[in-house]
Amino acid sequence: MTSITGETLLQRLFLDAQDEFRAAIDHVPNPGRGGSIGGLNPAGWTIMHVAEVQSGWIREFAAAAPPDDELYAWFRSSERQRPEDHTPPYDEARANFDRMAEDTAAMVTGWSWEELLQPITLPEDAPKAWHGATRAYLVARSVAHAFVHAGELSLVAALMAADDLSLPGTLPHSSPPTAEDDPSTPVVAALARDAFEEIRRIAVSSPTPAVTGAMDRLNPVSYTLAHALHREDRLWSQVAQGNEPNPALLAVIPEGLPGEATALPWGECLEALDSVEAEVGRWLATVTPEVGATPMKWGDDSSYASQIGRSAAHLFSHAGEMMAHASLYGVGDLGMPGRLIRVREATSPESP
Repeated sequence: MTSITGETLLQRLFLDAQDEFRAAIDHVPNPGRGGSIGGLNPAGWTIMHVAEVQSGWIREFAAAAPPDDELYAWFRSSERQRPEDHTPPYDEARANFDRMAEDTAAMVTGWSWEELLQPITLPEDAPKAWHGATRAYLVARSVAHAFVHAGELSLVAALMAADDLSLPGTLPHSSPPTAEDDPSTPVVAALARDAFEEIRRIAVSSPTPAVTGAMDRLNPVSYTLAHALHREDRLWSQVAQGNEPNPALLAVIPEGLPGEATALPWGECLEALDSVEAEVGRWLATVTPEVGATPMKWGDDSSYASQIGRSAAHLFSHAGEMMAHASLYGVGDLGMPGRLIRVREATSPESP
């Protein structure tokens, strides 16, 4: 059944991703709005990067519209400069993001589901893996990208002694219940499965000082990982499937997640990641629009699919936070998000 234009969960999650990235921009205190901090890019550069990339993916590739002149010019000049030498004033970067967000939100919410499943237009030098991808794939990719970098900015804010931003926020667009015929539900479930993969990529690359929380004001990565797994196990293993708490996760947090961020045994954390991802991932792969519409009380009235969208946002945000944390100890950029192969499969026109 054709969905109402702009009303699928994927489209609403896209709007929330933009809003939450904007909240992350505003959350960075003034000392963090200047130059680079350690191995981190300047926060203003990150804002411009998200604006330029999302404009390219949605405006140029998905909508086949001419590039945004200002963002494209910034991108072209960035190839020859270091981020430290190529960062506009913070307010200017935010204004560029706001213009891009208004532009792309109108495009994304204006497409029907059939139009979202149309192939994108790519330049000749685009990665071969992207050939044949659809608009829906790039919308999902933009959601992931925005939350990854929102997590990065939240870490910059934490270094400046700001309070916890508590990403991913309230997500007012995507939190209401979904319809039983929402065709994007399996795509959002695939996005959550790919989010686990991004958490895994950075978890196995995290250096010991980040894992143990050697730097003041930053939560240990081991605690961050256990926090993320705790939510996913509760919702999608215990509530949705009626399972007992995951035994591997219980070995890490036998009395529940500690109220204070503290270092946890890392080997056991990685084993818990394997176990929770396997149990939850199997279930997410079976989620249909009808299952996604199952009512779920989480703050306000919601549904399984809406909370799966929150899970994806939560995992990508923490993946970005963990990546930024690792970069302070010299770990190179992993290029998040990765290929999102499950989203690619779920957004193929021939997918069920």
